[in-house]
This record gives sequence, structure tokens and C-alpha cells, in this order.
Amino acid sequence: MFKKTKIIKIVLIMCLLLLPLALSGEDNDINSVREAIRLSKSGDYQGAIIIFSELLKKDDYMKNPAIHFHLGLAYYSSGRYDEALKEFITTETLDPTKGMPYYFTGLIYEAKALSEKDPQQVRALKTKALSSWQDFIKFADADKRDKSKIEIAEKHISLLKEELSEK
Repeated sequence: MFKKTKIIKIVLIMCLLLLPLALSGEDNDINSVREAIRLSKSGDYQGAIIIFSELLKKDDYMKNPAIHFHLGLAYYSSGRYDEALKEFITTETLDPTKGMPYYFTGLIYEAKALSEKDPQQVRALKTKALSSWQDFIKFADADKRDKSKIEIAEKHISLLKEELSEK
């Protein structure tokens, strides 16, 4: 009995001593997220991309929609639209109830449609854009975004419906 009690005490003491080390990794990750967002807001998108990409290599963050979304924003802001699209689609898959990823996929699909030459591809991209804008509207209330983005989305929806019905 005495041995078991002593072993339990030793294990508890070791856990208490090692707990700050285990938590410090989590604190470092939180600080990394804050730093990446700060870098992105200050225009250092490449710095933000590096940090967010590193975080996504960790099990705790691989399926974190917020990290994918912020990485998508950094890619989008740096003009890397294909990579941004991939991250926004991942965000939509991980949490389909947030509106903002759909807002950006709508923008990207429309931009791709403008540069596409093949009429079938243009139609397919516009159809995807329309769907993205509609999903943004559907989830905008849950996202509590400002009215101007909803108004923009409604204008895009109206124009896309008109364009798609012409062909």
C-alpha cells in the first residue's frame, strides 16, 4: 500500500512539473495565430502564410476552419487565388455554416470566369460563383456580417442569374 501511494505521489508531482511544458506548446500556437493575423493585417502576407501553413501541419489545427480561412485570406490578399480558393473550399467543408468563405469563393469564381476563354468553362465558373453567393446570403446572418457585403452578394446574384439565363 505504501509503495502505491508513493508511486502515485511521484507521478502526480511529475505531472504537475511537466504541465507547464505541455501547455507552453499550446501558448506558442496561440501566439503564432495572433502573430500570423497581425502579419496579415500589416500586409506581410507571406509571413502569415508561412505561420498558418506550419500550424496546419499539427494535428490540432489540420481541421480548424478558422486557420484555413485565415490562410485563404492571406493567399487571396497576396493574389494567389488558386491557393486561396482551395483554403476557402476546405473552410466551407469543415464548417459549412460560416458565410465569409462563400463570399470569397464567389469572388474568385467570377474572376476566373472573366479570364476564361472556353464558353462552357465560363458558364460552369459562373454557376459555381452563383452558388457561392447564394450560400453566403444563406449563412450571412449566422456570420453577423455587415449589410454592405450582403448587398454586394445580392447584386452579384442578380447579374449572374441574368447572364446565365441568356445562354
